[in-house]
Amino acid sequence: MNSQKQQNRTSGHCQYLQSPLSTSTSFENCWVCQKSTETMPCAFCEHNACEMCVRQCIKCLGVFCEFCSTINYDHRDDRPLCLTCNAEEMKRRQVAQTASLSHQQWNHSTLGLSQAVAWFTQMLAIVVDWVVNWAT
Repeated sequence: MNSQKQQNRTSGHCQYLQSPLSTSTSFENCWVCQKSTETMPCAFCEHNACEMCVRQCIKCLGVFCEFCSTINYDHRDDRPLCLTCNAEEMKRRQVAQTASLSHQQWNHSTLGLSQAVAWFTQMLAIVVDWVVNWAT
């Protein structure tokens, strides 16, 4: 399992592709709620969790316990994500916000430059007008 976690960290991509049907089940105590019921292993930590305490990641389709998954509320629908896919989503969002901020800063600096050019043009017109009036 550790080699799988290490491989996922180095690839930067969630590789827990499995479906709930392909997950082996057993009759044990749930790691999350402690009920004695049919359980399945979490794809990340490998602890057994019952059907009520697991979530299927909508990106990689892996089955994860409540401790190794999260609910993302950024969109209209609540989306269960494993911690790896959630981290990737947060990175993408941060990059998009940084790019948007850089674009806004560029627009503001362009606006400042155009205002400076307009001011310089007005001052140049005043100086030229003063020189013409002084010379005559």
